[in-house]
Amino acid sequence: MTVLEHLQDLPNIVIEDELSLRTAVTWCRAGLEFPDALHLAASAACSVFLTFDDRKFTRRAQRLNLVPICEIPA
Repeated sequence: MTVLEHLQDLPNIVIEDELSLRTAVTWCRAGLEFPDALHLAASAACSVFLTFDDRKFTRRAQRLNLVPICEIPA
């Protein structure tokens, strides 16, 4: 995560969605895996994030009260 944060701060690097990346890094430090955290952060405009991923990701996201709400479809 330190490498990503370092790259974000370089003046010659342009990040398409900097807010999502910074949020994902924060959530990764809180216990989510980085790809899951980035997908969830990039879905911030949604009310619910549906995933077929294992319940481990869903439980962690719910325990951290992350938005959007993470659910496994029935």
